[in-house]
Amino acid sequence: MIFRGFSVRKLPSNSNVDHNKIFLPSFQQLVETASEGVWVTDKQDETTYVNSRLCTILGYTENEIIQQPVSKFLFAEDLNDHAQKLIDRKKGKTDSYERRIKKKDGTSIWMLLSAKPLHDENGDFAGTFVHLIDFSDIKRRDRLIQLVTDTQLSLAQISDIDEVYDLIGRKIKEMIPEGIVGTTSVDEVRQTISITNLFGVGQTYNALVKTFNIDPTKIGFRLKDASLHDLSFFQAGKLKLFDGGLYSLLMKKIPKSVCKIVEKQLKINQIRIIGLVSDGRHFGGVVVLSEGDLSSYTTAIESIVYQATQVIILGLGYTYWSSYHK
Repeated sequence: MIFRGFSVRKLPSNSNVDHNKIFLPSFQQLVETASEGVWVTDKQDETTYVNSRLCTILGYTENEIIQQPVSKFLFAEDLNDHAQKLIDRKKGKTDSYERRIKKKDGTSIWMLLSAKPLHDENGDFAGTFVHLIDFSDIKRRDRLIQLVTDTQLSLAQISDIDEVYDLIGRKIKEMIPEGIVGTTSVDEVRQTISITNLFGVGQTYNALVKTFNIDPTKIGFRLKDASLHDLSFFQAGKLKLFDGGLYSLLMKKIPKSVCKIVEKQLKINQIRIIGLVSDGRHFGGVVVLSEGDLSSYTTAIESIVYQATQVIILGLGYTYWSSYHK
């Protein structure tokens, strides 16, 4: 079978390969060595070919993608737009656009797609050839810059200090959709630290609270009960990887067996902490619980926490914003 612009051949009937079309060696060699992804689908929008680069980017093996519909690798909110794009390609339209693709680990990656309709020898629509470029780093950078700027503007309008903790928790959670973000505040009179907000815990956390009848957000943790080592993470204005587990983080007030179950159920294997600190004073902190590396978010998180600390010190967001920009 000859697609306009691309040649493919059917495999012999006794072939062990499940899919029935592959590229001729010369073209296959070209796309296999490409630095970008290549994705080919049939007229039902099911995958007939992916190159090794795309498999590496998404974390799948070739066999895990072949014969699967493209929709399986998209997010629900993008399906309607994808369906419209497919209608347009059936009408012969070539298109370039941005799309989030779902990786095997469940996270998203932003890719720039260039999609071209394929036609058979009769001129009928036979599928789509898609060239994909990973531009998630650029997309993430632009998104983080915008998010930090939006946070600064929101901080400028805050008049209630308690709102600061809620705002920075929500904004940092926006950066890390797959993570859990908690904020803490310090009562300097009582010398206690409390969990003010938790974002991203979902129903699993609520079920665990109900099962064990323990809710860490209702506990005031005495600073003197924390080891100097553990407390140092909250007293640093830099995002640091905590070298203890949930049991240590909660100052051993929650049974270790419960902490282990929570870590497993919420998929917590890394804890990072940054303090809201200035001139030796400790106003609280932000705790990020996640599975993966957060190095690309560190600067943005530290910037937001720094801005929030200044707002807390000065008491009013407007006062801070005006003085900061003089």
